[in-house]
Amino acid sequence: MRYQLLLKEILKSTERMGDESRAIRSALQVMIEVPRQANDMMNVGRIKDLPTNVHQLGELKLQDMVSVSEPISKDTKDAKEVEKKLKERRVFLFQQAMVFCEEIPAKDKYSSPNYIYKNDLKVGEKKPNLSFFKLFIFLD
Repeated sequence: MRYQLLLKEILKSTERMGDESRAIRSALQVMIEVPRQANDMMNVGRIKDLPTNVHQLGELKLQDMVSVSEPISKDTKDAKEVEKKLKERRVFLFQQAMVFCEEIPAKDKYSSPNYIYKNDLKVGEKKPNLSFFKLFIFLD
């Protein structure tokens, strides 16, 4: 984070002086991207019970928390009942699959959360098995 801030300040000064800033922009991009990728890989390494080798899933494209719900009957019209069924899940989007995990919170401020594999959806399948995915995904 320090290097990012330093490079941002150098970039501002360089742009004000009218100097070439392409190399500084490139360095800043590296300093933003490398920690993000390291964080992503540490989170992927915390997935428990993944039924496949993580390397077979391809490159991790995105990860985030989403709210999901189990299928709701057609008779359900009460928003509070829908909210009761919402569950927070960490979703990892790889090149080959979308992996849904339950987050187990960190035990203390010095540890990190773990993730328990719940299900996955193959990306690019012609006829994916959607039995588990008859659910609603609510994105913020």
